[in-house]
Amino acid sequence: MPNIVPIRGSLADYASGGDLVSAILNVKAIILLDASWSMDTIDWEDELEFKNMRRIDRAKAELNKIQALYPGQIALVSFASIPVFHADGIVSEPYGNTNMKDALRFIQVADGINDITFILISDGEPDNEAATLAVAYEFVNKINTVFIGPKGGGGEYFLQRIADATGGTYGVNYCGNLLSGTIIKMLGA
Repeated sequence: MPNIVPIRGSLADYASGGDLVSAILNVKAIILLDASWSMDTIDWEDELEFKNMRRIDRAKAELNKIQALYPGQIALVSFASIPVFHADGIVSEPYGNTNMKDALRFIQVADGINDITFILISDGEPDNEAATLAVAYEFVNKINTVFIGPKGGGGEYFLQRIADATGGTYGVNYCGNLLSGTIIKMLGA
């Protein structure tokens, strides 16, 4: 089995072989990243920094920057057909559908913790809009959302509805290289 090196600043890196449970107590934000098949898409070809890169790779590059800026403070969860917690900060390759409802259910255990910020990053519409909105309405904490996809994409409007439903902030990021700046604003820095 290969030795996997965690992303700098990830929870596993922050714990440095120590107690991951204690490291989780330091978390200030939970970032949900869509890792469904649509994130395998290449767009924004004119952007020099991210020329010919898939959406998921752009998001990963920007989230690596965020984890380095906020060591041990970001819990990263990707979702497609199922949600997956990534203590090492390494996000899975795109697969499956956009099961946003179960992803929200997965992080809901942290809802109600005063200082936790939730950020949902996606490029598309969920499998079940009504069920996803119903779960979002249950949240006490705000859910901030970032659309990372083509201008005018259907997921853009839905992510704004999630943010509005919870009192969160909505960000649009047609250009993947601005994602870290959008997230930093949402973190209140």
